[in-house]
Amino acid sequence: MDIYSSKKKARHGRPSKKAPKGGKNIFTRIKEWFLSMSTGKRTAVVVLTSIILVLVIALGIIMGVVMDMLKDYNHNDDVDKDEEIQQIVPISEGVVNIALFGIDSRSVSGKASFKGLSDSIMILSLNTDTGKINIISVMRDSLVEIPGKAVNKINSAYSMGGATLAIKTLNHNFGLDIKEYATVNFYGMAEIIDAVGGIEIDVQKQEIDGYRRLNDLITELAGYMGVKAELVKGPGLQTLNGIQAVSWARIRAASTATGEANDYGRTDRQRYVMEQLLNKALATSISEYPKLIKALLPYMETSLSYDEIFKLAGILAKDVTFEQTRIPQHSYTLTPPRINRVGSSVYYNLDFAEDIIHALIYDDVSQDDYIKSNGVVKSGWYKGPTDSAKPSSSIGSDDTDSDITDGPDDSSDDESSSGTSGDDESSDDSTTTSSSGSDDEDESDDTTSDESQESSSQVSTSQGSSSDAGTSVPPPTGSDPDDLL
Repeated sequence: MDIYSSKKKARHGRPSKKAPKGGKNIFTRIKEWFLSMSTGKRTAVVVLTSIILVLVIALGIIMGVVMDMLKDYNHNDDVDKDEEIQQIVPISEGVVNIALFGIDSRSVSGKASFKGLSDSIMILSLNTDTGKINIISVMRDSLVEIPGKAVNKINSAYSMGGATLAIKTLNHNFGLDIKEYATVNFYGMAEIIDAVGGIEIDVQKQEIDGYRRLNDLITELAGYMGVKAELVKGPGLQTLNGIQAVSWARIRAASTATGEANDYGRTDRQRYVMEQLLNKALATSISEYPKLIKALLPYMETSLSYDEIFKLAGILAKDVTFEQTRIPQHSYTLTPPRINRVGSSVYYNLDFAEDIIHALIYDDVSQDDYIKSNGVVKSGWYKGPTDSAKPSSSIGSDDTDSDITDGPDDSSDDESSSGTSGDDESSDDSTTTSSSGSDDEDESDDTTSDESQESSSQVSTSQGSSSDAGTSVPPPTGSDPDDLL
């Protein structure tokens, strides 16, 4: 029987003005309609109604879970409001570049947990056409121009002006088109790693015991987080939990398996942890996503909207490949100038580094292959406080650096220029220092926003003297006590 026949319409139509009081209510009418059906149609209606009810209940549960998770979503639209950043034209429509910052804050909640020095700086570049991800870490002590401020180490940009200034600094010095970022503090990294079940790391013997090495850092981090320290008992390939993995990524007092020491080794460890974390997250079953997201959101601040996060998640759900590298390599570092209040730094030609980054991201050419084909550029760019334009190799050399272009066949590391050397087991007994950063490790309090504003003002107006060339330079701020990440 057609339930939408003319008779049914008349029966279920609006009652006439002459309808008697006490007419059939809606439930009686539904009952009559249901009984008028054939057995097959009744069964279909029951099944369909049951499915709808299940879906409604499931949707309610899902929405409840999602709303519960999203209450911890730390969205920051400061970058979206910045006209200079939003006017940037993408270099390639098929490539998305996102800045990743690791903050040394020891606060675990609120805005304070995303303030401080960005002691882990990475560019995550996703090619949406090929599914390839490049993870490029920029050494935190890299000497750069901070737009509107002065010459300083790149990790100080975040403490001076938050993610907005840190993004502008990356774009300005490396010719990039970054508009989005995500910031995680080191507590969050431990929680996120635990959410994916830990990550596998081949721990080296020299990394385990001693001052500022793995077990020492595990004890410290566990103390901050108020949990029992689970120490690593021996070397070898093993699954490390969140606190253990983050502590391993913080080591710079011991060399890596490949002989990288100091902050060079630390940035290599950080990239490895990030790559392993992404691999574990991509291999996680859908049923585990709520747990992972719930662990991530409270410890992450980002400019990405919900829609943008879901779009990126869709791309990452496909087959992806990883390549990771560090800027700079030893082969093109230079002896850094000594600048008042900056301390030790990592100095290299920024235009050359820009060329390498662009080759990696847009041409799919590895750093080693680029150097083999083009040689290295080792010309100094820092000229003191009079340099306001973007540093360029065309400026020429200063008194301490000569213009040198090593030929394509010259692949030797210029250890004397970088001020670093490979670490061996005998030298691991003491903390190693280099141009990549001082090892005072005094864990002092993070720079507050008010202090940063005050220091930034000093950077723009004060004058100091350079102990290297006798020229007057602005005294940059933000040089760190060796931080936590």
